[in-house]
Parts: sequence; C-alpha cells; structure tokens
Amino acid sequence: RGATEEAVVVHVHYDVRPAYAEDGWATDPFLLHLNGANLEGRVGGKADATAWLWAIEGYIRTSVPLPLSIILIFDGAFHCGSPLLAAALDSASQDWQAPGGSTVKDGSL
Repeated sequence: RGATEEAVVVHVHYDVRPAYAEDGWATDPFLLHLNGANLEGRVGGKADATAWLWAIEGYIRTSVPLPLSIILIFDGAFHCGSPLLAAALDSASQDWQAPGGSTVKDGSL
C-alpha cells in the first residue's frame, strides 16, 4: 500500500514468442551473447517486470513509503492473447480497486 488511496495497476508479461531463424535470429535468442561491446539477447517483458520489482524494492529498502499503491499483474500468456486475464481481473477487482481511482499501465516504465 502506498501513502495515498490512489493506485496504479501494472500489467507485465514474462512470456516470449517462439524464435525462428527465418525471423532473423542468427543466435539463440534465449541466451545472452557478446557481440563486440554489446550484450544481445531476448528479454521480452521480463525486463519490465524486473524493473518494477527493483523500483518497489528500492522504496522498501530505504523505508520510503510508496507515493501510491502498486498492483502488479504478472501475465504468462500475453503473446497468446491473455485468455484468462479479463476473468481474473473481474474476480479480483474488489480486492484492488482503490477509492482514489486506478490507472492501468502496460509493463514499460
């Protein structure tokens, strides 16, 4: 819970699409590769999920209250249309809807 009743609902996904050579992948996209001075790989929404968790952890570790409540929804079926997301939101909506309002945000910071 944050310092105010306002909440943000963050939808992050951690699934990735299948990778095929014909899609332009010269290396295994699920492994990190060094290409000159660059690290290359495929992270999908996992980087966004990690960034949100680290941001929240920063508040917790410094004992600074969150300015608002953050509700994270982790979705492992984003790339196939999140078939269960709407039902899950409907069934849990009473638990997370804050009186101050909510904003739905995709996973990007």
